[in-house]
Amino acid sequence: MKRIAQEYYQYEQKFISLTLNYHTINSNSEVLVYGKHKYGYQREVNELHLNKMVATLQKTDEIISPTSILLGVSPEEIDRCVTAFDFQTEKITDRERTVYLDTDKIDFKFRIIDGQHRIKAFNKIFLE
Repeated sequence: MKRIAQEYYQYEQKFISLTLNYHTINSNSEVLVYGKHKYGYQREVNELHLNKMVATLQKTDEIISPTSILLGVSPEEIDRCVTAFDFQTEKITDRERTVYLDTDKIDFKFRIIDGQHRIKAFNKIFLE
């Protein structure tokens, strides 16, 4: 499925901002834990924090915490999924454009940079 996204640069770092559903993120992401994975940088999940999040989510129909998940991936991998947007859009700068990200072409794992507890909380609610 093609998702509309914004591709932009901050200094020399490329970013793509878009909305992905829970299933796409959950199926195509992983947490690299420091000391467990070669390139790990995340801490282990804090079970007390996780259980508080789950309890809060189960008590309300409203999600009151931030729902953004920050994902990382190498440029070579993401570039295989990105194509030009079909319609003319106003060009703000040379370092920003609207693109499609084709989720059917994802054949790699995103690294969860921020949001591992949120994903784990949703997993506990939806999958257990």
